[in-house]
Amino acid sequence: MNILKICTYNNGGATIAAKRQAQALREQGASCMFLYMHESLGATEISVDRGEYEIQVNIPASVWSYSGRLVTAYCNGNRTPVSNTWLSFFHAETMWDDTLLDICREFDVIHFHWIAHCVSARLLERLGQLGKRLVFTGHDMNHFTGACHYGAGCRKYTKDCQGCPQLVTDFLGLVSSSLRLKLATCSRLRATWLFPSQWLANEFRLSRLQDTAEATQLLYNCLDARRYAPALPEARRELRRALGFQEHEAVCVAGAANNAEQRKGFAYLEGAVDHLCASLAGDQGLRQRCVVVTFGRGKPSLACQSPYVRHIHLGPVGEERIIALFQAADVLLLPSIEENFSNTILESLLCGCPVLAFAIGGVPDIVQSGVNGWLVDEVSQERFSSVFAEAIEPASLASMRTKTEAWRAEHARDYDYPLFADRLLHIYGNPAMVTSGRTGPEPPPSEPDDAVYASLLAEARPSNELAYSVLEQAIIRHKLRAVESLETGWTEPVRRAQASIPALITGITSTELHETYGRVAWLCKQAGVIFRPRAGMRPALCLLIPNESWVISGLDTSLDRLTTSLNGQPARLHRVGGPDDRFTYLWVLPDPDSLVPDTYNALRLSCSAPYYEESQDQRLICILYNQIALYDLNVVLDSPDALPDYSTSTLCALRTEQTDYLGDTWNAEKNERALVPIAARLWLDILEYAAPSEEGRS
Repeated sequence: MNILKICTYNNGGATIAAKRQAQALREQGASCMFLYMHESLGATEISVDRGEYEIQVNIPASVWSYSGRLVTAYCNGNRTPVSNTWLSFFHAETMWDDTLLDICREFDVIHFHWIAHCVSARLLERLGQLGKRLVFTGHDMNHFTGACHYGAGCRKYTKDCQGCPQLVTDFLGLVSSSLRLKLATCSRLRATWLFPSQWLANEFRLSRLQDTAEATQLLYNCLDARRYAPALPEARRELRRALGFQEHEAVCVAGAANNAEQRKGFAYLEGAVDHLCASLAGDQGLRQRCVVVTFGRGKPSLACQSPYVRHIHLGPVGEERIIALFQAADVLLLPSIEENFSNTILESLLCGCPVLAFAIGGVPDIVQSGVNGWLVDEVSQERFSSVFAEAIEPASLASMRTKTEAWRAEHARDYDYPLFADRLLHIYGNPAMVTSGRTGPEPPPSEPDDAVYASLLAEARPSNELAYSVLEQAIIRHKLRAVESLETGWTEPVRRAQASIPALITGITSTELHETYGRVAWLCKQAGVIFRPRAGMRPALCLLIPNESWVISGLDTSLDRLTTSLNGQPARLHRVGGPDDRFTYLWVLPDPDSLVPDTYNALRLSCSAPYYEESQDQRLICILYNQIALYDLNVVLDSPDALPDYSTSTLCALRTEQTDYLGDTWNAEKNERALVPIAARLWLDILEYAAPSEEGRS
């Protein structure tokens, strides 16, 4: 049996767990390789490096960074206070699908671990068609949610993931579309789902992916119990001295890959230290000294305003240092408010170091109050601080360490390599432990959002790094408009910045750099604008057209052939600008009655013949413009009954855009971005489904 384990990265808790599994399997005689992705700076092609036990898939940095930039542009500044844990969207396809598929063909079992940004729907479908034995281990919730890795108490994944509480606004519907894509893909796979904690397995059972009880199995993490073991008393004293700990000092260790993650709960640790410092004031402090040792990215803000309490931050540390810390420490502090089955807890306990933690997630699966640590029964600062102060009393620490070492002597084999490998091989070889691969009900129905999602998360082949910058800025611009709209409402006339409506435009040729007017582009023979309006909007499309004689001549020709409509209902044209103006403004004004609020609307522009003959220009262009944007005319009305003043609206629109090239000079460096090959396709290709057609599909 040839086994391939796949993780996105070569670091992190999930990778550590997966590599330990691979080592356990190899020690039992199984053939097992570990595959991960590597962002390769300067590379232009995908390549594969093979070692004895590992496969590194090298992806050009300009390609790999796409999904990360997409998530960053969409989510940063758009997060609610609920959580700051990373969100990730499920790819429809990737550039490396074929590479991964070719590698997977060599193996009998494909075991997926943490695979965000790495494994796509297309790859999973093809593996399912090949009949490969597929296994997933959920190291967090992302396998069955729309985007989050930890739900922060939300269970919208049991339905549709709409209205994600971790985002201020999901204005393109990416979270719900991601869930629909996962359901449509994974519900048709014959696969086994493993979870390292009862909590996570139960959450999965509530999801829409669960359909076969036998296919959902509880399998805790493992480690090498020969390495993670308590130090003998004299060796432990020497180790504490070597690490700089005082003889009668309570050594409390805490850490995570990223201590700045809210779910890691370091705010509770900081509060507990403040409480301890206050309680140790005066003579009482002579009774107990404490050192809090933290590790990982992000230094916690521990004030330690007491001569009896100190803080040491080690930063990221390697495995050998972790073992030494746990052998020397008196207690592991784990203030997480969301946690699966933590590697850190298992490592600490097998080194004989008890754990103090909240009774959340997968923690109670292994930590038992009074047996190998202290469980805080409610997530509150008061309770955590109180239990912490009691736990670090010398007698309490000594007693709990003795109990923890006794627990370890009895249970270490349950997490050690031999028993774990036997359990995993049994799962691999048991055909009954798989989901039905339902052919039964159809996948979740497609929504208009899904076309946006598929275009964004499909195979990305940008030309260079600059293209990403353009994409990122475009998403940020639309995101800010969407977020701003939530502050005072879309139709309020006071906020000029709300004049713009987030919209996706299709039917634009490559932009060009004009000597006088800066960035210009051609509107194609057939074009469209897709947007999601709210009730009360008065959408209008404005094209800013250079007032050059040859440009206006082409505009006049095109207008004789141009037809426009919103959702199939005719729209009218309004032209603003005189012969002495720098620009002419062409407005496309739909009938408000043709608007359908809270869903995607399609504004179509169709020219019966292009400005140039096809023999002269294959792009079938019809209008040259300097800028195009969709505005809400209602934002400039003095009263709900007033008629739009299109000239005022135009001025408002120009102020809103804050363009660099409307004066006598323009910023050549910024406009240089227009030369990026895909810049003009940023939004038009996102909604290929929405290209205008005779059928008027939307």
